[in-house]
Amino acid sequence: MTPKQFKLTLRSFAFIGTVMGIVVLILSIRGPSTFPERQNLIPITGAVAWSRADRYSVTFGLAGDSRTFSYAHKSGDRGTIASALSDTSQQPISILVHPDDPQQGAAGGPFFQVYELSSSKAPMRSYAQVKAAWASDYRYGYWTALLAFLAAGFLEYTARRVPPNNSSKPTPLR
Repeated sequence: MTPKQFKLTLRSFAFIGTVMGIVVLILSIRGPSTFPERQNLIPITGAVAWSRADRYSVTFGLAGDSRTFSYAHKSGDRGTIASALSDTSQQPISILVHPDDPQQGAAGGPFFQVYELSSSKAPMRSYAQVKAAWASDYRYGYWTALLAFLAAGFLEYTARRVPPNNSSKPTPLR
């Protein structure tokens, strides 16, 4: 690889890192502002008909309700929530969802995000706890964006330090 090609490669990666940093920064800034206000949420109560835990969430359905609900991993305490949903002694459960905001899942149909969950015995995750967990998750985005900008800057600095390949010029005497 010639020095010119090497510089072009380094600058291409620096550009990609800068673009990724900008995208992550925009998502991190925009994220907390898209969290719904409590007064816009509606309570739903019912017995859990089915539940399924995966890497990113716990999805479940309530008896007599055709909608799918999802409790996100980033909302915190997913293990406790998953066990409460499968425990019949904790039924019925109460949840808060945004009725006008069904989201589209990558692997399936639409679902409603759960912003608060309580069992018949005790509150499990309050709206304030879920909101704080989401805000904490977005803080990682600021660090990721900073690292992407630093990596892009380092790549650009390295590209500027690559010596040119001019074999026609004599090496200067020092």
